[in-house]
Amino acid sequence: MPAGGYRLPTAEEGARLLSGLGIGPDTLVVIYDDAGGLHASRLFFTLDVFGHRKAAILDGGIQAWRRTGLPLTTEVPAVNPATYRPTVHPERVASAEWVRDRLGDPTLALVDARTPAEYAGKDVRARRGGHIPGAVNIEWKRNLRPDLTFKPVGELRALYVAEGVAPDKTVVTYCQTHHRGSHTYFVLRLLGYPRVVGYDRSWVEWGNRADLPVEQ
Repeated sequence: MPAGGYRLPTAEEGARLLSGLGIGPDTLVVIYDDAGGLHASRLFFTLDVFGHRKAAILDGGIQAWRRTGLPLTTEVPAVNPATYRPTVHPERVASAEWVRDRLGDPTLALVDARTPAEYAGKDVRARRGGHIPGAVNIEWKRNLRPDLTFKPVGELRALYVAEGVAPDKTVVTYCQTHHRGSHTYFVLRLLGYPRVVGYDRSWVEWGNRADLPVEQ
C-alpha cells in the first residue's frame, strides 16, 4: 500500500459512477452490507462529502433484513442513467497537514476507531505503530449491539461524551483506511454533531510518514 493510502473519488469520478447507477441529487440511497455498517458507512461518508442529503444505512444490514423475513432476490435491476453533479464539501475531509497543524487545539477531538492494540502500537500495520497525538480510542465495534444493529442514540452519545468527544468540538475520525473511521463518522452525524471531519487516508498515510508525530 503506498503511503498516500486510500482516497475519495474525485467529483468527476463520483458523478460518473453515481449517474451510471441511476442516482440523481434527489434519490434516496439506502446502503447496507453484512458487516454492521462497516462498508456501508464508507459510502455514506463519500456521499456526505459529495453533498448528497438523502442517504441512510440499513440498521443491522442484510442480517436484520433476513431476520425480519423480508424478500430477497438475485435479480440485478435495470436502471436508467441519471445526471449527478456533486456539491463537494471539502470541510468534511481532513488532510494530514490539516490535522498536524491543529494538534493540541482544545476545540478539536481526534477519534481513533481502530483496535486498542493498533492504538497502542502493539499491532503495527504501517512503518510505525501507535496513534495520532491526542487521539482517544473508541473502537468502531463499540457503536454496535451483538446483533450488529446500532446502539440506541442515548448510549452512543454517552459513549462519546465520556471520552471528551463533545458536540461543540470539531471531531476528526480516522482508522487505518477510514472504513472503521467512517463508521464513527456516520454515528457522529447521526448524533447531530455539526462539525465532523474524516481523515480518509488515515493511518496508512500517517503511520508511513516519518515527518508526522506519533504517540504510543
